[in-house]
Amino acid sequence: MLINLKNNKTMKRGIFNEYVKLICSGLEITEEQMFSDVRNREVSRPRHLLYKLCHERPMTINQIVSLMYERGFDVKYETVRRSIIKITKVLEEDNDKDLSEFFDTCLKKAEICC
Repeated sequence: MLINLKNNKTMKRGIFNEYVKLICSGLEITEEQMFSDVRNREVSRPRHLLYKLCHERPMTINQIVSLMYERGFDVKYETVRRSIIKITKVLEEDNDKDLSEFFDTCLKKAEICC
């Protein structure tokens, strides 16, 4: 079975954009902040969650990098990979129950809408 790659990219973009909306509204940051060069925890952690959600979908790291670039944020493959590992560790160790619950909620909402 052949998949139209253009339609697949459009589908992934739509899912990505839904994740962005969920994270920004849930963590009270703007999309401008999400895709800015700000590196403080209040903005970097939502980005890490975005990478993790996309990777769970599953999207490849290269797809995530490409979608971030389309939104004006230039991120390297290795940065996304390390971010996914880092946020996975935080979520698995249950260091932050609120963050874990928020992540699970985003996964559930995304399954419904996408």
